[in-house]
Amino acid sequence: MGFVNDQQEVVREVVDEAVRGRAGAAAIDVA
Repeated sequence: MGFVNDQQEVVREVVDEAVRGRAGAAAIDVA
């Protein structure tokens, strides 16, 4: 179970960074 929880945490971090990256790119495009 611990391994699965760690995997979910990693996925959340990757998704969060991807969302922030897209938001930053969108902000740059708008600017």
